[in-house]
Amino acid sequence: MSIFTRFDTDVDLRYERRASEVLGSDHWSVLTPFSYYLDDDKKKWVLIPKFFITDVTSVPRTLWSFIPKHGKHGQAAVVHDFLRRYGLIHRYDETTHEFVQDTVTRKEADRIFYEALLVLGVNKIQAKLMWGAVSINRVFTSGDWGKYELDVEMLERELRENDLIGNL
Repeated sequence: MSIFTRFDTDVDLRYERRASEVLGSDHWSVLTPFSYYLDDDKKKWVLIPKFFITDVTSVPRTLWSFIPKHGKHGQAAVVHDFLRRYGLIHRYDETTHEFVQDTVTRKEADRIFYEALLVLGVNKIQAKLMWGAVSINRVFTSGDWGKYELDVEMLERELRENDLIGNL
Protein backbone atom coordinates (compact mmCIF):
# COMPACT_ATOMS: atom_id res chain seq x y z
CA MET A 1 0.00 0.00 0.00
CA SER A 2 1.25 3.48 -0.72
CA ILE A 3 0.26 6.93 0.41
CA PHE A 4 -1.24 7.45 -3.04
CA THR A 5 -3.63 4.48 -2.82
CA ARG A 6 -6.93 6.16 -2.13
CA PHE A 7 -10.62 6.66 -2.80
CA ASP A 8 -11.65 9.53 -5.07
CA THR A 9 -14.75 10.46 -3.01
CA ASP A 10 -16.77 9.35 0.00
CA VAL A 11 -19.39 6.64 -0.33
CA ASP A 12 -22.99 7.83 -0.85
CA LEU A 13 -25.60 5.11 -0.17
CA ARG A 14 -29.39 4.89 -0.04
CA TYR A 15 -31.32 2.20 1.81
CA GLU A 16 -33.26 0.06 -0.67
CA ARG A 17 -36.44 -1.31 0.92
CA ARG A 18 -37.45 -3.44 -2.08
CA ALA A 19 -33.98 -4.99 -2.43
CA SER A 20 -33.91 -5.66 1.30
CA GLU A 21 -37.29 -7.42 1.13
CA VAL A 22 -36.38 -9.48 -1.95
CA LEU A 23 -32.91 -10.43 -0.67
CA GLY A 24 -33.96 -11.01 2.94
CA SER A 25 -31.50 -8.63 4.62
CA ASP A 26 -30.65 -4.91 4.61
CA HIS A 27 -29.26 -3.66 1.30
CA TRP A 28 -28.25 -0.24 -0.04
CA SER A 29 -27.53 1.19 -3.48
CA VAL A 30 -24.62 3.42 -4.43
CA LEU A 31 -25.89 6.89 -5.41
CA THR A 32 -22.60 8.40 -6.56
CA PRO A 33 -20.07 6.29 -8.47
CA PHE A 34 -16.62 6.19 -6.92
CA SER A 35 -13.18 4.73 -7.60
CA TYR A 36 -10.59 3.09 -5.41
CA TYR A 37 -7.09 3.47 -6.87
CA LEU A 38 -4.80 0.48 -6.46
CA ASP A 39 -1.49 2.06 -7.40
CA ASP A 40 0.56 5.22 -7.02
CA ASP A 41 0.03 6.63 -10.49
CA LYS A 42 -3.73 5.93 -10.71
CA LYS A 43 -3.38 3.51 -13.63
CA LYS A 44 -5.21 0.68 -11.84
CA TRP A 45 -8.54 1.11 -10.07
CA VAL A 46 -11.87 -0.37 -9.04
CA LEU A 47 -14.88 1.61 -10.29
CA ILE A 48 -18.08 1.21 -8.26
CA PRO A 49 -21.03 2.24 -10.46
CA LYS A 50 -24.17 4.11 -9.54
CA PHE A 51 -26.97 1.74 -8.39
CA PHE A 52 -24.59 -1.04 -7.35
CA ILE A 53 -26.50 -2.96 -4.64
CA THR A 54 -24.57 -3.95 -1.54
CA ASP A 55 -25.22 -5.27 1.95
CA VAL A 56 -22.09 -3.31 3.01
CA THR A 57 -21.05 -5.84 5.69
CA SER A 58 -22.56 -9.22 6.41
CA VAL A 59 -21.52 -9.42 10.03
CA PRO A 60 -23.56 -11.66 12.35
CA ARG A 61 -24.99 -9.71 15.31
CA THR A 62 -22.96 -11.82 17.77
CA LEU A 63 -19.72 -10.43 16.29
CA TRP A 64 -20.71 -6.73 16.24
CA SER A 65 -18.59 -5.97 19.34
CA PHE A 66 -15.49 -7.09 17.40
CA ILE A 67 -16.53 -6.18 13.85
CA PRO A 68 -19.19 -3.44 13.76
CA LYS A 69 -21.91 -3.60 11.11
CA HIS A 70 -21.36 0.07 10.20
CA GLY A 71 -18.40 2.42 10.46
CA LYS A 72 -15.44 3.81 8.60
CA HIS A 73 -14.87 0.41 6.99
CA GLY A 74 -18.10 0.66 4.95
CA GLN A 75 -16.57 1.96 1.73
CA ALA A 76 -13.98 -0.84 1.73
CA ALA A 77 -16.82 -3.35 2.22
CA VAL A 78 -18.64 -1.93 -0.84
CA VAL A 79 -15.46 -2.35 -2.93
CA HIS A 80 -15.11 -5.93 -1.64
CA ASP A 81 -18.76 -6.71 -2.48
CA PHE A 82 -18.20 -5.39 -6.01
CA LEU A 83 -15.01 -7.42 -6.47
CA ARG A 84 -16.67 -10.56 -5.12
CA ARG A 85 -19.57 -10.16 -7.54
CA TYR A 86 -17.80 -8.94 -10.67
CA GLY A 87 -14.09 -9.55 -10.07
CA LEU A 88 -13.23 -6.56 -12.30
CA ILE A 89 -10.57 -3.90 -12.04
CA HIS A 90 -9.69 -1.26 -14.64
CA ARG A 91 -6.19 -0.59 -15.87
CA TYR A 92 -4.43 1.75 -18.27
CA ASP A 93 -2.24 -0.30 -20.62
CA GLU A 94 0.86 1.76 -21.40
CA THR A 95 1.75 -0.45 -24.37
CA THR A 96 -1.53 -0.03 -26.24
CA HIS A 97 -2.54 3.27 -24.57
CA GLU A 98 -5.98 1.83 -23.90
CA PHE A 99 -8.13 1.27 -20.85
CA VAL A 100 -8.71 -2.43 -20.22
CA GLN A 101 -10.44 -4.60 -17.64
CA ASP A 102 -8.70 -7.33 -15.67
CA THR A 103 -10.19 -9.91 -13.35
CA VAL A 104 -9.15 -10.61 -9.77
CA THR A 105 -9.50 -13.76 -7.73
CA ARG A 106 -11.36 -13.86 -4.43
CA LYS A 107 -8.01 -14.00 -2.66
CA GLU A 108 -6.93 -10.80 -4.45
CA ALA A 109 -10.31 -9.20 -3.63
CA ASP A 110 -9.72 -10.00 0.05
CA ARG A 111 -6.24 -8.42 -0.10
CA ILE A 112 -7.65 -5.29 -1.75
CA PHE A 113 -10.30 -5.15 1.00
CA TYR A 114 -7.59 -5.25 3.70
CA GLU A 115 -5.60 -2.50 1.98
CA ALA A 116 -8.74 -0.34 1.60
CA LEU A 117 -9.51 -0.77 5.31
CA LEU A 118 -6.09 0.64 6.19
CA VAL A 119 -6.53 3.52 3.72
CA LEU A 120 -9.81 4.40 5.51
CA GLY A 121 -8.04 4.51 8.87
CA VAL A 122 -9.26 1.22 10.35
CA ASN A 123 -6.66 0.09 12.89
CA LYS A 124 -4.49 -2.88 11.89
CA ILE A 125 -5.93 -5.28 14.46
CA GLN A 126 -9.54 -4.67 13.42
CA ALA A 127 -8.52 -4.72 9.73
CA LYS A 128 -6.84 -8.12 10.26
CA LEU A 129 -10.00 -9.43 11.98
CA MET A 130 -12.16 -8.25 9.06
CA TRP A 131 -9.72 -9.63 6.50
CA GLY A 132 -9.63 -12.92 8.42
CA ALA A 133 -13.43 -13.12 8.42
CA VAL A 134 -13.72 -12.67 4.64
CA SER A 135 -10.79 -15.02 4.04
CA ILE A 136 -12.37 -17.75 6.17
CA ASN A 137 -15.63 -17.18 4.29
CA ARG A 138 -13.72 -17.66 1.02
CA VAL A 139 -12.36 -21.03 2.19
CA PHE A 140 -15.78 -22.34 3.24
CA THR A 141 -17.83 -20.88 0.39
CA SER A 142 -17.80 -22.78 -2.87
CA GLY A 143 -19.16 -21.95 -6.29
CA ASP A 144 -18.38 -19.34 -8.90
CA TRP A 145 -18.36 -16.09 -6.90
CA GLY A 146 -18.08 -13.94 -10.06
CA LYS A 147 -21.54 -14.89 -11.30
CA TYR A 148 -24.27 -12.41 -10.61
CA GLU A 149 -27.34 -13.57 -8.77
CA LEU A 150 -30.41 -13.00 -10.92
CA ASP A 151 -32.43 -11.20 -8.24
CA VAL A 152 -29.66 -8.65 -7.61
CA GLU A 153 -29.25 -8.06 -11.33
CA MET A 154 -32.99 -7.51 -11.70
CA LEU A 155 -33.06 -5.06 -8.79
CA GLU A 156 -30.14 -3.02 -10.13
CA ARG A 157 -31.78 -2.91 -13.57
CA GLU A 158 -35.00 -1.62 -11.95
CA LEU A 159 -33.06 1.16 -10.20
CA ARG A 160 -31.39 2.22 -13.47
CA GLU A 161 -34.69 2.16 -15.38
CA ASN A 162 -36.51 4.14 -12.68
CA ASP A 163 -33.72 6.72 -12.75
CA LEU A 164 -34.02 7.06 -16.55
CA ILE A 165 -37.82 7.40 -16.38
CA GLY A 166 -37.54 9.98 -13.59
CA ASN A 167 -35.18 12.08 -15.73
CA LEU A 168 -37.44 12.18 -18.84
